[in-house]
Amino acid sequence: MYLFDSHCHLQDKRILPDIDALLKRASSAGVKRLSCCSCGDNDWHEVTKISKTYPQVIPSYGVHPWFCCALDQDWDKKLEELIIDDPKAGIGEIGLDHTLEKTTFRLQRDVFRGQIVLAKKCGRPVSIHCRQAWGELIAILKDVQPIKGVIHSYSGPSELVGPLETLGLYLSFSGSVCNPRNKKGARSLQMVSASRLLIETDSPDMLPYGVDQPVNEPANLFVIAQRVSCLRSMAVDDIAALTARNAEKLFSKE
Repeated sequence: MYLFDSHCHLQDKRILPDIDALLKRASSAGVKRLSCCSCGDNDWHEVTKISKTYPQVIPSYGVHPWFCCALDQDWDKKLEELIIDDPKAGIGEIGLDHTLEKTTFRLQRDVFRGQIVLAKKCGRPVSIHCRQAWGELIAILKDVQPIKGVIHSYSGPSELVGPLETLGLYLSFSGSVCNPRNKKGARSLQMVSASRLLIETDSPDMLPYGVDQPVNEPANLFVIAQRVSCLRSMAVDDIAALTARNAEKLFSKE
């Protein structure tokens, strides 16, 4: 089995000390490639170190909306340098989050738009976080398109699946779909086109329902694949192969 974790945070201090064993467990569970996303300019160096040490890890550099208020003045120049220096790097985790204070919305928008423009300029995939900001997100993406990217840990309504796919986006599902009470997530998952479906762990967060561990890790992608296979009425091996192909296409240099 070949699984591709399309979004995780290996640099997180909760799991970084155990990274050697963690990636061995992931490989034993079939997880052969991983996209490791940064959160802000203070962890880019760690993501670089991880990707250079472990060839199965694809790095993504960006600024998460939670951390856009704590940036160095020249963060955007440093980000562009990182992207140019590493041809395989993506841009992420980036996005919009309207569960935060309204006073941050304008800065969130400016930081997000700047990173989307950079992604288009450099031809890199983006990993997008969105909470309660779908209208604004879609408006920015329509204005800047074409881009390629993924909405990670999709939590939006099923009605937006089609419009997001039309913009060229993939939709990735995490451990939240393993919760049998998550009917909204199940509906959205079932609406996604086969060619646009991805899966992820979002490690060390989003521990799948029923998994008894203190934090999440990439090896649990198999649990998510099993749940997705049930919801899509497909064999788990087929879900693994399908989502791995999609991830390879998204994160390829072409």
